[in-house]
Amino acid sequence: LYRFVLKKTRVIFFQNKDDRQLFLENKFINPEKALLVPGSGIDHDFFKPMAGQSNNKNFVFLFISRLVKDKGILEYVEAARMLKKEWPSAECHILGPLWLQNLKGNIVTKEELEKWKKEDVIQYLGEAVDVRPFIAGADCIVLPSYREGTSNVLLEASSMEKPCITCDTTGCREIVADGDTGFLCRVADAADLAAKMKMMVQLPAAQRDTMGKKARLKVMKEFDKQIVIDAYLKAISEVV
Repeated sequence: LYRFVLKKTRVIFFQNKDDRQLFLENKFINPEKALLVPGSGIDHDFFKPMAGQSNNKNFVFLFISRLVKDKGILEYVEAARMLKKEWPSAECHILGPLWLQNLKGNIVTKEELEKWKKEDVIQYLGEAVDVRPFIAGADCIVLPSYREGTSNVLLEASSMEKPCITCDTTGCREIVADGDTGFLCRVADAADLAAKMKMMVQLPAAQRDTMGKKARLKVMKEFDKQIVIDAYLKAISEVV
């Protein structure tokens, strides 16, 4: 179907190298049609560092996503359990909507969420239109997604100078430089995620701040929204 519907398409944009390579290897498209852009890009003037609005002195991890399993939420909850055995004061927050319209095998139910809350393993913050105050109030953003196109959450958090922990997978590893702007963990591996969360907690605050500053510089250079806009406008002008 891809080969058929894209036959007369002049330009196909890809948000990461892995997806582009998949289409080329399967001969869905001709190489000259396949252009690469850095996701949807980031408005780093909007997502800029801001003072946290919380007086919480505990270390705060924040997971931001729709509550579906392939975003790694089950691994995040299990990693939180492991972490709190050694660091009981650490807080693991979740921000995002229940997404019951997804495939049944991929959803988190309201009952599961309530169980986690009663267990006191996570704090559920509900959902929000503007995530910036929540990012600002966290010490580290965690997104153990199985796969992304290019993760907006990681771009936004990095742009706000927050170190991130994510999986060594498509659409995530391009944004987070392991050991430099955050940590990468194995996909669907709660124990490895917990180990990286422990490493983050144990880092001196100054080192985490440096990670965050490097993260912002990286996304400003490589993922600026203007790069994407310019690529779209150039392709449109050539087609017209």
